[in-house]
Amino acid sequence: MTIETALESRTTDWFADEVLGEGERRALWEQRPLITAHVGRTFDAVFGGDPQRLSEVERFSAARAAAEISGAGALAEAYGAELDALGEDVAEAAGPRLDAIVNFATIVAADPVHIGDAHYDALRAVGLGESALVTLTLLVGFVSYQVRALAALTALEGSADDPVAAPVPTAGIVKGLEDIDFTLAPLDWKPRVEVLEVSTATERELEVLDAMGPWARRHPFTLTLGRDAEVFFERDKLTDASMESIVHGDALPPAEREFAALVESRVTGCRYCAFVHGNASIKLGGDRDAVHAVIKDGIDADLGQRARAIADFSAELAVTPPAPTGAAVQRLRDAGLSTGEILDLSYAVAQFAWANRTMLPLGQTVKPE
Repeated sequence: MTIETALESRTTDWFADEVLGEGERRALWEQRPLITAHVGRTFDAVFGGDPQRLSEVERFSAARAAAEISGAGALAEAYGAELDALGEDVAEAAGPRLDAIVNFATIVAADPVHIGDAHYDALRAVGLGESALVTLTLLVGFVSYQVRALAALTALEGSADDPVAAPVPTAGIVKGLEDIDFTLAPLDWKPRVEVLEVSTATERELEVLDAMGPWARRHPFTLTLGRDAEVFFERDKLTDASMESIVHGDALPPAEREFAALVESRVTGCRYCAFVHGNASIKLGGDRDAVHAVIKDGIDADLGQRARAIADFSAELAVTPPAPTGAAVQRLRDAGLSTGEILDLSYAVAQFAWANRTMLPLGQTVKPE
């Protein structure tokens, strides 16, 4: 039997209604209905989860903080409006626990490569359990997806009217990356939180794991994200839509989406994601020389016109705050990419802005034993 999410089908699009409004950006957003549907369902899972794990105030406060540090003014305002609607609950939640949650969200959004055990210990100290740690990390990653979707749509529209928060230095996100040994050789991943125990997992948690494949009950990353089964399920569906969907005639080839994921991971500092998606790009028939060059030399590698254009746009979208330029969009067009292909490229980068912000904080990349 095909697995069905426990969430009801969506009837509204929060991101479009509350952030994009009417106009060209919304029209661009609606060109990829599979993306819009899964972003909407993921929003419901992220913000409609168990209030005993994280309250609505805590969730929307973390989201607003992540959007603000990422320079996404319209998104931060929309999350602020959700907080305003909660009224007195916001004042009642004030205190060390909420402060720690907001601080964590800010760091993960802006500088995920430098999250360590101490950051999770600080959250444990104010009462967050292991599942709440996973939920909060997933939430910040999802907001990071929205941030980059908004930035890409704005760049494609050619608009400068999006309210933007005070500029955030990008140095923090690249500091120390020169010391990271990027490679296409196999790597492993070790979690910082306690993983889901299969022997005590609920039927729903096992159902979600099994939907990933028979390996998911053994892999530490899937067992980590399995602590929030509904968000994990929707995240997986959004990943498929962002990285693999070719239902549209103007779809970007999956190999180039994987190359964009490599560039995003190289910029953000995620060795594991770079290893996985660099290899995936090659396996799918992508530009082997370009992949090896980015692994070795980073985004300044010597690349051909199309790979160069994809790398430049992906890198501009990957940094915090994202800053894709009209010039980068034009280089994509000059290299032969259609508007639809640029949308697909943007959502691939957005997906790995999220993926990096789960893989990096929740664990550490290690060499195989």
